[in-house]
Amino acid sequence: TPGSVNSLSKKERDISVGEIFLSTMSPVVNQEFEIGVVVKNIGREPIVQSTVRFFRYANNDPQPGELIAEMILSTLLPSDSQTIVRPISISSQGVQRIFISVETPRDDDSLNNGRDFSFVVGVQPHSIIINEIMYAPVGDMPEWVEFYNASTSAVNVGGWKISDTNTKSQSTLAGTQSIIQPGAYFLATTDSSLHNYFALSVPMFVEPFSALNNTTPDAVVLFDNRNVVMDSVWYTPAWGGANGKSLERIDYDFSSNDSLNWKNSSPTPGIENND
Repeated sequence: TPGSVNSLSKKERDISVGEIFLSTMSPVVNQEFEIGVVVKNIGREPIVQSTVRFFRYANNDPQPGELIAEMILSTLLPSDSQTIVRPISISSQGVQRIFISVETPRDDDSLNNGRDFSFVVGVQPHSIIINEIMYAPVGDMPEWVEFYNASTSAVNVGGWKISDTNTKSQSTLAGTQSIIQPGAYFLATTDSSLHNYFALSVPMFVEPFSALNNTTPDAVVLFDNRNVVMDSVWYTPAWGGANGKSLERIDYDFSSNDSLNWKNSSPTPGIENND
C-alpha cells in the first residue's frame, strides 16, 4: 500500500458502526419500539465530533428524504464505544430496511461507517382469529378452517402458517401477498373440492395441512410469517363439531380456548356464524 496507511495497521482516526438491535423480537404495526446501534472508535486517536444517522429506506440506496433520526455523539476515546437508542414506530406490515451511518470530519476508513439491518413488522396477536373448524366432515368433504379479521385494518397473511398440536409441522397458507380486509373471512382447506359443497365468495387457501383428530383432543394453531402465534384453539370433541357439524366460535372478543366460547353448529364457511 505505497503512499497510504497499511491496510493491516490500526488507523489513526477510524469510527465504525457495530451491532444493530431492536428492543423486541416481534415489532407490531403502530406500536413504538426501540432500535439501537453500537458505535465504536477503533482508531488510535480520540473522535471529537461525529454524527449518527438512521434511514428507513425502500430501494438500494438510502436517500436524504428517508432520514428518520440524527444524533451528534460526544467524544469517543480510542477503543471506546457508545450505544445509541432511538424510538421508532412503523405503520406498515412486512419487511423493513434500516441503514445506520456514522460520519466524522476525517476518517481513515469509510468502509465500516454504515450497516444495513432488516426486520419484519407484524400485527397484534388475535388480529386474525380462528372462527370455525370443520374437523369431522362427512363423506368426501375436506377438512377446513375459517378465519376472521377481527382488527380494524387490512392484514397481509402472506407467508402465514397453520399446524395442529405438532406445532413443528407447519403448512404455509398463502404466498407473499394476500390481503384480508377488516371484518372479512378466509378459509384454509385440504382440497379445492370444498367449492362443491358450499357457494364460497371468500379467499380460500388450499394446503394439505395435518389431518385434525375427530375423536381425541387436537388443535389449530395460526402463525404469522415471523412464526409468532396469532391465534390457537386447543379443542376436544366434547366442545362440539362431530358428524358433519362444525365447531363454531360464539364471540370474537372472548378466549379462543374457552369451551364456553364454542358450539356445535351447521357449517357456515365464509359467512357470519349462526346465532
